Amino acid sequence: EDMYWAVLEAEAKARGCKLNEIVHEYYTHPDAELNKTAFLRRHTVEWLAQSLSERQDELELDQGEVLCVLRATLRPAFIFSEDLSISQHNQSFRDWLGGETNIYDQERLDKLRVSFRASSRVLMQRITQKGGFVRAEPAAVLIPGFALAVKLDIVSVRNYGGKSAYLCKVITDVSFGQAPHE
Repeated sequence: EDMYWAVLEAEAKARGCKLNEIVHEYYTHPDAELNKTAFLRRHTVEWLAQSLSERQDELELDQGEVLCVLRATLRPAFIFSEDLSISQHNQSFRDWLGGETNIYDQERLDKLRVSFRASSRVLMQRITQKGGFVRAEPAAVLIPGFALAVKLDIVSVRNYGGKSAYLCKVITDVSFGQAPHE
């Protein structure tokens, strides 16, 4: 729990206010959940991700560091490339995917893709315009035979193995269903 308080203290310092003001603001926020502790935890992760994306020019992560961030993310998360193929994912993502589809088949996991309502070109432009970070982007995780509708927080990762990539955190499970055709 100390790490969440440390992030809240850092946010208070960055905003030039006191810790109790930040906590009060989030406890009384109209979107606050009944579980205030969970809401504070979620907010700290979101604030930290936003802070990192704002400092992306100052902070260049190499591929190994990005993978460490991916593994440390508690929510289901994955990395996709500009061709929309999912190249890496964390254990929480595998657990979530298996719970939704009951599929643990490596051959199918190797064919994971992500799809967005907007074209990939439009999405990449929006990510760039917003400083390398977008929140709550509607998407679908595609696995042969399934399409899982989700909302994603997406952070652009430059120079991921010499290419552009995107680190995504699943923030909501909208619905899922079996795809009509493979």
